[in-house]
Amino acid sequence: FKKYFFTHELNLANRYGEGSYVVITGPSSGQGKIFAQEFAKRGFNLILIGSERTKNVEEDLRMKHKDIKIITIVKNFCNACEKDFFKEIEDSIVSVNGDISFLVNNIGHRTAWNPYHEMPADLINNTIVAGTIVQSQMTRICLGHFVKRNKEKNI
Repeated sequence: FKKYFFTHELNLANRYGEGSYVVITGPSSGQGKIFAQEFAKRGFNLILIGSERTKNVEEDLRMKHKDIKIITIVKNFCNACEKDFFKEIEDSIVSVNGDISFLVNNIGHRTAWNPYHEMPADLINNTIVAGTIVQSQMTRICLGHFVKRNKEKNI
């Protein structure tokens, strides 16, 4: 009973460091937007990567949380197979000295095509690219920074 009803939230900023960054893919709506709001509320800086609508989320967050830094990168994740697609993302993480605490791999490409056998092949490809390549590459990009950061801060 105690485990589920009387737990206390960990102070993540203390644990991972004040001013560290959270990388969030797909923050323009739904769960990704809520993650962005919640991490901002807890004082984390953000790297938001998503559609053009991500700029609206950034504006809202800047109005409510003037003390955090936000980097916004507009990307169409269906193009993740293109050469150098992830370079801007990697460069942004390097620009903050790799000081990232979390990766929220939230991007998805969902279609409600019915029946499936009539779905256009390009939509199937986009779903596969956004649902596998993006998560794999974002994990690859962030893991090295997590390992280095944890060694430096003894986390």
